[in-house]
Parts: sequence; structure tokens; C-alpha cells
Amino acid sequence: MFEVLSGDLHGGTDKECCALATITKAGLVSGVLDLSDALIFYGLRGVKPVLILQSVASGLLGRAAFSGGAASAVLGTLCHFTIAFTHDLLFGALPGNIKTLLIKWL
Repeated sequence: MFEVLSGDLHGGTDKECCALATITKAGLVSGVLDLSDALIFYGLRGVKPVLILQSVASGLLGRAAFSGGAASAVLGTLCHFTIAFTHDLLFGALPGNIKTLLIKWL
């Protein structure tokens, strides 16, 4: 029980745990802020939130997303946060390896 509370269950180092927690928090914050911006910006122009989220899902489903109702809006939300977490994961991992990447790719 204490292993779960202390976060040592996965066997990673404290530095890895801290980095993962930071990336997770950053993904949540950036996802919420970005989605809030879109909902407010387009909401002030009369676009309903469901339509905004369906438009994100349309990247996977195409035009069918707009007739998918709440299910496609939920899928759009999941897609949005997947993109936010991936973005933050890449930018969290990249700075330490930027020199290596530049040498390999340039």
C-alpha cells in the first residue's frame, strides 16, 4: 500500500517520476487552456461546443463526425488531449537530446 502512495511501484528513479508527473501536469494544463481558448473564441461567435469537439474528431472520422452526436464530441476531446500530451512529451524529452538530434539529422 505504501508503495502506491509513494509512487515507487513502477520502479523508476525519482528523476523519472518527477519528469513524468511534470509532463502529465503540463499536458493537462495545455490541453485545458487550448480547448478553453477554442470554446470561448468560437462560442462568442455562436458555435456550439459539441460542434467544435466534433471538428477535432473529424480528423479521424471525416464528415461522419458531425452526425455522431456526443460520442464523436467525446472522441474529439480524447484526440485533443492525446495531441496535447504528445506535444508536451516531445517538448519535455527534446531539450536534453537536442544536440544529439542536430548531429544526427543535420
